[in-house]
Amino acid sequence: MNRTKYLKIISFFTIIFFIFAATSNLDAKIKKVKKTTAKQKDTLVQKKEIQKKRIYLAKSILSYGIDTNFCSEYKIEAALNLATLVTKEYELISQEEIDSIAVKYNNQYSAFKIAEELNASSILVIKLEQLRNLLRAEISRIDLNKPDSVIVGEGYAMLHYFTDDENKAIYDPTVLAAIQRAFATAFNDSTLFSKQNILPAPLLVICGTELKKGSNADDWDIFHDELIKSYEITETIFETISKSNKWITVDIDTRDYLYSLFKLYGVENNIAPTINELDALYRFGIKHYITGTIKEVNNKLEISLLLNEVKERTNIVQKKKITKTTTEKNTKNILEIIKKMSVELIEETTKK
Repeated sequence: MNRTKYLKIISFFTIIFFIFAATSNLDAKIKKVKKTTAKQKDTLVQKKEIQKKRIYLAKSILSYGIDTNFCSEYKIEAALNLATLVTKEYELISQEEIDSIAVKYNNQYSAFKIAEELNASSILVIKLEQLRNLLRAEISRIDLNKPDSVIVGEGYAMLHYFTDDENKAIYDPTVLAAIQRAFATAFNDSTLFSKQNILPAPLLVICGTELKKGSNADDWDIFHDELIKSYEITETIFETISKSNKWITVDIDTRDYLYSLFKLYGVENNIAPTINELDALYRFGIKHYITGTIKEVNNKLEISLLLNEVKERTNIVQKKKITKTTTEKNTKNILEIIKKMSVELIEETTKK
């Protein structure tokens, strides 16, 4: 083969190689562009999916019973901000944004104007009230799509933490829990804070357990010192049920303080609640209560716990009843039985 022919063959394959390489490179670029475009589309879709509804807190109100030395309007705003952060669905409009609108309109503005300017979906007014150790949050919500109607949600939480020196309430965790429950109710989403173990829940009071002595009552330690033993029973039921997130269980101190507002003093735990006591609870929005009986029957101890609901002042509906019998004489062991019955009482009820 002469040199000229050889060079022509080499040139031909070289041209083919560059054409193939260029085509492959173009194809790779096209694939890269398609991949980038698809990624951008996914990002846009994702951003659209996680776009949060903006909330404008128009007013915070510290009402009845709140110690303003230890609880401020700032705590309400901070609690609402934290509550919205964990939802991934809502966000609270910052005070800086609100102030910018105030400057823009020279302080001549309305709540609706701020909401519209800052693209809010809802306007909120939050009120806090306190009855001894019970905190109530009330959220009034205006949906910007339906500005003529107001949706109200309420949430409760018990104060559990107090300062060592002056026994003053530490509000922060309780304010947060109450606002979360009120927020979930106002936005009609009971599971909104379920990951934080916070659910909207009704109020529940532990009333007296009646001790009925039989002919062999002296054989049973629980019938001795009735006032002390009945208090232990009430406290045991409270401590057990207060761990449930299905109920806001009012403590004995708050219950008795509520009674005192209606001039009901010296209410004991060894008798069933009177109609006046139930009426006092009902007037404060407490419609559920637990009561019970302990009596000696045929040389056995019969223990009954009842969960009742007050429909009206004189209309009492029994929601659940648990009865156990035992030959146990020791009060400590009887209280353990009552603990298990208390759990069974609320578990059976909440499953329905």
